[in-house]
Amino acid sequence: MARFQKNEVCWIIENNNMVTPVTVLSSEDGFVTVRIRHGAMRIRESRLYPSETEAQKALEIRNPKEKLKEKRVPTPWDFDH
Repeated sequence: MARFQKNEVCWIIENNNMVTPVTVLSSEDGFVTVRIRHGAMRIRESRLYPSETEAQKALEIRNPKEKLKEKRVPTPWDFDH
């Protein structure tokens, strides 16, 4: 049985940095065809999240804020002003 039904709005993590709403077009064999903005794509069911908050939580787990704030390594072209 499919987790997501036709015409249901779900959420995906796009480009590993933003949460995007999608609409389910069809679902079979663990794959789901979704409409995203101007087109459609077929993805695994495990990449879909039923709510925006769940997708945001998964995004935080993937990209912790400490990891995003890595120190910049100075280069010889940096000026000390």
